[in-house]
Amino acid sequence: MLDDWYRAAEAETELEAGAVERALELARSVAESSARHGLLLSQGIAERVWGVALSRLDQTGPALDHLECSIAVLQSGGLEIQSTRTRLQQALIWKRQQQRTLAERCYERACNELEQYGCIYALADAIKRWDST
Repeated sequence: MLDDWYRAAEAETELEAGAVERALELARSVAESSARHGLLLSQGIAERVWGVALSRLDQTGPALDHLECSIAVLQSGGLEIQSTRTRLQQALIWKRQQQRTLAERCYERACNELEQYGCIYALADAIKRWDST
């Protein structure tokens, strides 16, 4: 069971390193395995990575579907900070797609939640990502 959590973290690391195809491969595998075993944290992270990877391959529709799945899974387990991290990714995708209203609404919600949770470093990172997108 810990294997899925480690592989979800590996998928996220690969994505941040720019290895989109590898991240996508890992995320698919982890999401499916975690869903079968009811592992909400690793499934939610994997769905987020899957969605972001697809967005980087210009597959916005499916990407947003995976991000919605990530939020639903994470919230079902009370993993609110992780669902907020996914919401930030939605905002960034919508911003790149010129969906300004959706992007700003989602971004503001994510920032408010991060501030409410006391996640000052994550909030600073969110602002940096927003400003550079």
